[in-house]
Amino acid sequence: MDFIRKAYIKIKLFFRLVLTAAVIFSAAYGTYLFSEAYRTTRVFDLKKIVVHNNRLLTPGDVIELSEILRGVRIGNIDTEKVEKKINSSPYVRSSTVKRKYPATIEITVTENVPLAYYNSAGSLRYVDFEGKVLGKAKPGDGYDLPVFISVPDEETVDFMCKCAGISPFTYHHISELEMTDSGVELYLIKSSARVIIGKNEFEKKIIVLENFLKNEYGNLAFNRIEYIDLRFDKQVVLKEISIAEK
Repeated sequence: MDFIRKAYIKIKLFFRLVLTAAVIFSAAYGTYLFSEAYRTTRVFDLKKIVVHNNRLLTPGDVIELSEILRGVRIGNIDTEKVEKKINSSPYVRSSTVKRKYPATIEITVTENVPLAYYNSAGSLRYVDFEGKVLGKAKPGDGYDLPVFISVPDEETVDFMCKCAGISPFTYHHISELEMTDSGVELYLIKSSARVIIGKNEFEKKIIVLENFLKNEYGNLAFNRIEYIDLRFDKQVVLKEISIAEK
């Protein structure tokens, strides 16, 4: 009986080895057939690139940045390398590139929101939060932004960045701004009267301006106001147009 038990164990072990060998051979042969099919078929050649979430850049711009060429094998595309190329654009904060088999690449971009426009010789261009003037604004881009009417410099950009961070309410009430001898000056969306901000203490002046907009702005007769001056400590000074000036 012991002999029979040992023989049974040996036979069982043999069949296990044979089965394992068969599975390994089948897997290897299957892998070989798949690799040959992949190597010879055109099914996995890139045919379509889809771009999502773009506003400042066109789909063509994003594809050009990616440097992906149609016709390449989709499995051979280094998605991380492509993302780095797209992220090199000043318009792009981040991006993701995904394969969608059998023959599509999907690119989703998260763009940098522009701080303002810059009116350069009658053409609106985007300005980022570092003051860099980017490409031309796209018609119907959906952004409601203030406009620099002078070249964006350190002070005007600093004021706008602080305004966007401290008081979005005030930021969205600004129509245009520029740098003059008096410092930062701006125009509000419902008034032709200029607002003189000056050259310092922007944080305090932004709060003062916000309070002014919320509490007094709607009650003013702007056709009688020459300018609004915030260069005085914690107060707003209005200069009315005199009768002689009218």
